[in-house]
Amino acid sequence: MSIIALVSSKGGAGKSTAAGALAGAYAQRGDEVLVLDLDDNRTLWTALSASQVPGITVEKVEVPDFSRVLQERAGSGAFDRIIVDVPGASGEALALAIGRSHVSIIPARLSRADVDEAYKTAHRMLNLFASFGKRGVFRVLVSAAPSIESASETNARQVIDELQMPRFVTELKHRAPYNELFATGKPPHFNDIGRENVRRAVAELDALVMEIDALIDVGVAGEGRGVATAAGRGGS
Repeated sequence: MSIIALVSSKGGAGKSTAAGALAGAYAQRGDEVLVLDLDDNRTLWTALSASQVPGITVEKVEVPDFSRVLQERAGSGAFDRIIVDVPGASGEALALAIGRSHVSIIPARLSRADVDEAYKTAHRMLNLFASFGKRGVFRVLVSAAPSIESASETNARQVIDELQMPRFVTELKHRAPYNELFATGKPPHFNDIGRENVRRAVAELDALVMEIDALIDVGVAGEGRGVATAAGRGGS
């Protein structure tokens, strides 16, 4: 069982979208996935609870109840993956989520505002890791990347690397199937696979899952030895 936390201090970065899309990717391959929606707007809970995608259970959780709920669900043996949509404004939820997660993901669009917020979030996480006496695993996930980039968007990616924030090689492109998740409740893996943009979204997510699983394997192997990295230029 592994726990994946999606964290961002900025609205619109793609946190809930990535959480729902990843839940679908893991469920499609046969995993039992629990999504814990801590975000105040509950968009992910609303979408996924209405569609009842096979293999995905979604719960809305208040921040004060999060620690208890996470411990109970993680110990139940009912789930292969727990994906946590962490509210950006809650330092308490962030600390609890990354303290228990195997991988923390910081989604960011290719804008300077998103990159600056990702940098702040990464440093908050590093400080929390230090207070826990552990080295955590996190990666920046470029989300809603355009097919044709402007100079400012290319520069934003370069800034991520210049700031030495580790990022996934895989990027989630700006595609309709990601947005449709909130209209239909169906992640890309459960959308119409006959559509070309759905197939491309599925391929992106499958590649991202492979990267996440590799990080989890490294982190588990390194437990107690400080092998899991929280800094560096992963993904380059």
